[in-house]
Amino acid sequence: HSPCVRCPTCDGFPCLLRAKGDAEVCGVTPALAHANVRLLTRHRVLRLLRGADGKGVEGVETDQGALRARVVVLAAGAVHSAALLLASADATAPRGLANSSDQVGRNYMCHLNSACMALKAAQENTTVFQKTLAINDFYDDSGDPDYPYPLGHIQNLGKVTPALLHAQQPLLPIPVSAWTASHSVDWWLTTEDLPDADNRVTLDSDGQIRLAWQPKNRESHQRLCAQWRRILHQAGFPLVFFQAMDISATAHQVGTCRFGEDPKDSVLNPWCKTHDIDNLYVVDASFMPSISAVNPSLTIMANAIRVAAHLAERFKTGVWA
Repeated sequence: HSPCVRCPTCDGFPCLLRAKGDAEVCGVTPALAHANVRLLTRHRVLRLLRGADGKGVEGVETDQGALRARVVVLAAGAVHSAALLLASADATAPRGLANSSDQVGRNYMCHLNSACMALKAAQENTTVFQKTLAINDFYDDSGDPDYPYPLGHIQNLGKVTPALLHAQQPLLPIPVSAWTASHSVDWWLTTEDLPDADNRVTLDSDGQIRLAWQPKNRESHQRLCAQWRRILHQAGFPLVFFQAMDISATAHQVGTCRFGEDPKDSVLNPWCKTHDIDNLYVVDASFMPSISAVNPSLTIMANAIRVAAHLAERFKTGVWA
């Protein structure tokens, strides 16, 4: 009964038929079927509002007015959740809300990624749904005793099309783009970024978000690409090309409000409640103290479900500091 028509644009594009298992289909739409759930659109949240007693937050200020709440849960992503806490600074918290540790915005991480195209001139690749293989042989160990560190994860890309390739390489003549796309097997290589307090989200004096990031673990990623090139050559692909992705290609970003036991070096407790404020939670990718070398989405979802169960228990008791 799926509305899917098996089109070739599944990977990396929104689905106009609502046939994809995305957040809207699997999360937002089912939630809106409940009478006690309301989705407000065209509201831009500007800051969180601290209560008169200074102990908790009483709601959020938006460009459409203020909204009051007993509990506030931030889930705006690793960049914007941190930016909202920083934008909510006041006399009691001059460095930002929930930021007594000075850790809000710090330890931003995103993956080190490269796209790879392997070409065999005599063999055309007519695959439509190519994203079916993943290789983790070098995930835990490089295989080199002189470099006993993890390298990362390798998986198929969704099939590269002539239009996609031309968009990435506009100087490449269209006939060359078309031939290359039709003869390539496409891969995506991911290496773990490492936390660094200087990789961080900050705000300018005018409230503009700034992101400072220098990738860590470059050598591991370069070794992963070199290892994969050797394997593809051995598999019969004489032409292998890599394109390292910069931060503009980031799909996974975590950190900035990491959780932990010690309020001195973390923003959230293990239940993703801020150490400083009892009725303020952050449940997006901000909580993660590391990013691994795979898509973090399922971990984020699982944690959100875990925190939701915790919140449900707290509401049963009705006890809030």
